[in-house]
Amino acid sequence: MTMHIAILGPGALGCLFGCLLRTELSAEQARIVLVDHKRDRASRRQQSGLSFVRRGAEKAQRVQIDCSADPAGLGSMDLILVCTKAHQTSAAMAQALPLVGPKTSVWSLQNGLGNMEALARHVPAQQILGGVTSQGAYWRKQDLLVHAGIGDTWLGVMEKGDQDAQAIMDLFNAAGVALQHADDIRLPIWKKLLISAGINPLTALARVTNGQVAENPSLRRAARLLLNEAVAVAAAQGIELDAEQAFTSLLKVAKDTADNRSSMRCDVEAGRKTEIDAINGAVASLGHAPANALVTELIRSMGRDA
Repeated sequence: MTMHIAILGPGALGCLFGCLLRTELSAEQARIVLVDHKRDRASRRQQSGLSFVRRGAEKAQRVQIDCSADPAGLGSMDLILVCTKAHQTSAAMAQALPLVGPKTSVWSLQNGLGNMEALARHVPAQQILGGVTSQGAYWRKQDLLVHAGIGDTWLGVMEKGDQDAQAIMDLFNAAGVALQHADDIRLPIWKKLLISAGINPLTALARVTNGQVAENPSLRRAARLLLNEAVAVAAAQGIELDAEQAFTSLLKVAKDTADNRSSMRCDVEAGRKTEIDAINGAVASLGHAPANALVTELIRSMGRDA
């Protein structure tokens, strides 16, 4: 049975999952469409496809994926994979409502806190899946996507309901994207938040790749400070995390995605609004976290967040 999948947010992460699924799954296994709010970009990619450099490969391959700027013309989907920036979640979901049927699973695979809650303003909580991923990708140039790092991907339900998590896991595993199920999805979301809070703002402020956060002693110390504050805030929310284990994970992600330019750095350099409020800003809003509050203000001062 064909699974119909729409990907909201055709940036680096959304297009990465689109490419991974499209190159490994047959048309009988999955119908995949990238839903774009930019009509000209959707038209260009529909006609020309994407160039995709796999992790470890030297040459790009051409990947043809359906792209559309007209959700109303696509029909309802089995799965909507939400890969927009955190601050775009509500608006993107409102525009994508024609894709939602009574059995559609809506899976947030985004950075930061509050994304499932934003989706739940438009879709029943029983249809929502939460998730995180440490997969990394960036644009080398227009429509040339580089797979910069392989990492864990998690999913779990917001509230038990009609989400077919097992079918999604089976399909993604068949495409070589190993998924892990979380009984309480808040735990991996917070674990990913710790990593994002420690890496992303520092790469944006210092204009470095992820790997430099692990290699540069000053950046390592700053990352540990940001992470330790977030661990303390999580504990106050009833979510117990091990700071040393989390910092080890942060360093591993930084090394595994060493060549990756974080999305926050890319956004700052392009003058776009960042996800700082959903990451470090969210930590600072929930408890005493002066270092997280400081980097939030610094990133805000650099562009569209101001």
